[in-house]
Formats: sequence, structure tokens, C-alpha cells
Amino acid sequence: MRATEVAMALGEPDIHKRVEVVRTRLKRLIDKGWLAEHQRGQFSIVEGLNGAALNGAAADH
Repeated sequence: MRATEVAMALGEPDIHKRVEVVRTRLKRLIDKGWLAEHQRGQFSIVEGLNGAALNGAAADH
């Protein structure tokens, strides 16, 4: 999904500032191992992630 799509799914208004806030959050989730960015701007959940977390990190990572 793109940051705009995620923002809309979260109920954020479709304005540049709010989309950028969501994009920043998505980038943080990449750093934590929860998301992957396969192409520039295309975010997805990391394959094999089961939704459980230990101390804020992906359990299967």
C-alpha cells in the first residue's frame, strides 16, 4: 500500500502534511522489522510476521 492509502484507511484527511506523518510512521515500522518497502513508496507487512511482538520488536524477525 502507498502512504496515501494507509492514511485514508486510518481516517486521516487527504492532505500532504497528514500523509507525510503516516509515511514517517511507516518508515519507523520498517526500521523495527514490521514492514517492508519493496518499491519506493510501496509498503507491506513483512512476510511471516504473525502479529505478536516482544518489547516492541517483531517476534519473528
